[in-house]
Amino acid sequence: MVSGVVMVVLARSGGRQSRGWRVVNALFGLAFAGYGVYLAFVFQGGTYFIFVKAFILPLLLVVNFFRSLAARRRGVGQPG
Repeated sequence: MVSGVVMVVLARSGGRQSRGWRVVNALFGLAFAGYGVYLAFVFQGGTYFIFVKAFILPLLLVVNFFRSLAARRRGVGQPG
């Protein structure tokens, strides 16, 4: 749930990412946060598995956010 909230916050702040990457961050962030809320408050089963792979995507999207932020500060990708 925390990684989902972080991705939504990063999408909201922009970080000079393209609109497409912001949408990807927001969609996956909402999906992760929503799934976390479901598991915490709705799910009635006794056991659930959390796969390590579920932490890779948020990590990659956060790394991409900071890479795009650093690239824009260096002036990469800007005309002129």
